[in-house]
Amino acid sequence: MLGFLRARIRGAVATAFGPGAEVGLHVLYHRTLRAAGLFGVPEPKPVIEALDFVVRTASSVVDAGANIGRYSWFFATRAKKDARIYAFEPNPAAFRLLEANLERRPVVRLFNCALGARTETAYLNVPTDGRNNPVTALGWVSNRKEAGSESNRNAVVQETTVCTLDAAIARGDVSLRRPLFFKIDVEGGEMDVLSGAAATIEKWRPLIYFECEQRHLTRSRRDWRPIWSYFAAAGYAIFAASEAGFTVAHALNAETNAYFAVPGNDADDPASPLAAPTFIAMLRRHWTAVPA
Repeated sequence: MLGFLRARIRGAVATAFGPGAEVGLHVLYHRTLRAAGLFGVPEPKPVIEALDFVVRTASSVVDAGANIGRYSWFFATRAKKDARIYAFEPNPAAFRLLEANLERRPVVRLFNCALGARTETAYLNVPTDGRNNPVTALGWVSNRKEAGSESNRNAVVQETTVCTLDAAIARGDVSLRRPLFFKIDVEGGEMDVLSGAAATIEKWRPLIYFECEQRHLTRSRRDWRPIWSYFAAAGYAIFAASEAGFTVAHALNAETNAYFAVPGNDADDPASPLAAPTFIAMLRRHWTAVPA
């Protein structure tokens, strides 16, 4: 019911006052949430505990698929004083809200582009809800226009710029220090982001938090197996994260969409889920102890 009312309000405001008014309404809404301490990340308690430790420990953070900035805000409000945070978001509408939400957080540097496998111009496909409002959080990047296809009839399509993390570092746009934390939420484009960051991952051995769902992979004509194969070859262990805790994931898990890729494929493989304190202790051994 709440989602239906929200969609109706969005549609009414955009129709009456134009798209710019809708952005202004969102800015006010997010400001209110931040003031009330409600501008959080939608994750279960064990994941929040792990992310809190990670961000307080990391010297560098890269946020691929920052959307409106909930995670970047979480990172910025907990990061060390000298930490560096880099947030990438290709959707212009989401990027305007990202700028507004992070305007008082100079520790975060924002990039209005997508991270991917190569530097190119691609297509940003954004699905719409029942009132024809774009759902920016579910947008995905592809080298083809998806609007009008059988599974994406309502997608809004626009061109977008794609860059690689490796290239951004080579240009000097991104400057890293250990330990590095890399968050990826790109609606099916995970392997593209990893491919474009291969040199960075090999050199810096970051802890990687990524979201991955079969429905998003299917929609973008991709598969989970190359992701798992990449991490295995790179010497990473993948943990599925959920309300129950953290469990080694040897394949995509239908029960969750959240995963941590931990450097060191000799990481613990317990029979039962690890509680947050135990998982954090493992991160201290396998991530923060990565040699410079």
